[in-house]
Amino acid sequence: MKYIAGIFITLVIGTLAIITFILSQHKEEIYERIEFKEWYTMAAPRQYKSVEDLQVLIDKYFEDCDTKEEPYTITGLALALDLTRQGLINYEEREEFVDTIKKAKLKVESYAEKQLFKGGNTAGVIFSLKNNYNWVDKQEIKADVDTDITLNIDIEEW
Repeated sequence: MKYIAGIFITLVIGTLAIITFILSQHKEEIYERIEFKEWYTMAAPRQYKSVEDLQVLIDKYFEDCDTKEEPYTITGLALALDLTRQGLINYEEREEFVDTIKKAKLKVESYAEKQLFKGGNTAGVIFSLKNNYNWVDKQEIKADVDTDITLNIDIEEW
């Protein structure tokens, strides 16, 4: 019985190896035949088919903020587009949407930057600029060091 089970397992493993080999040799052809190619390659399904569709909602978000006198935020923009914050970042990585998303984020960044000049509590604005736009605090330290370094090396003979 153990001998038969061993043969069966060997056949299954061999069959899987052959299938894997065939799939690897014809991967592109298989991808073209699969209708759900985007899902298969682990890309998120597109919620917006065109830049124009996305731009309409982006414009509406900024108009709504202006009407309600609310600040522009990345999270607010993502919510207006029915995306998560990460979803917004993912759309920015798609070639056809990159300029549209970057321009919208630049408008949010500009708004945050202007808030720094209005006074009041700017800690939240600074936090947002650092975390959403890679702003950093720079501190230059100039040091004039003049020292002598002495190395003592003992080499043992073999």
